[in-house]
Amino acid sequence: MIDIKSALNAFSDAHVCKWKELQPKLYGIDVGMQLVNGETRFQYVTIQIASKNHKEMVILHSQVGELHSYIKPDQLLRDNRKTVYSKILLQKLQDKKGNVLESICIQANLMEDHFTNALFDAMLSEVADRADLLEELHYGGDHH
Repeated sequence: MIDIKSALNAFSDAHVCKWKELQPKLYGIDVGMQLVNGETRFQYVTIQIASKNHKEMVILHSQVGELHSYIKPDQLLRDNRKTVYSKILLQKLQDKKGNVLESICIQANLMEDHFTNALFDAMLSEVADRADLLEELHYGGDHH
């Protein structure tokens, strides 16, 4: 069984961030990242505990933004080559008005058999960093 609260506390102690439990098995964390100019920018990541093949799995997910005509899917595929643990995906999500939009997201999955705090930290950092970078590349800055 994955002790996600302990892993989130350890991550929070080592980084500039805050997390909270949104509902059972669903957590949100604002991951702080130091910019070159010394400022800190935050990227929101959700962490969900799910089951697959009778084993727990951690799903780390960060929304980048809506897919617009000026964002080319082939560029997103090329951007996927720069990740180690995560992947860029398109997902249909609802906005606050209930409209369904095609959205760019970053996601990583970690099965309990392979779970360590060090691997969790690396994956969470990558999801936040890649989402923030894609926001910068495609939207000119912090978008979500």
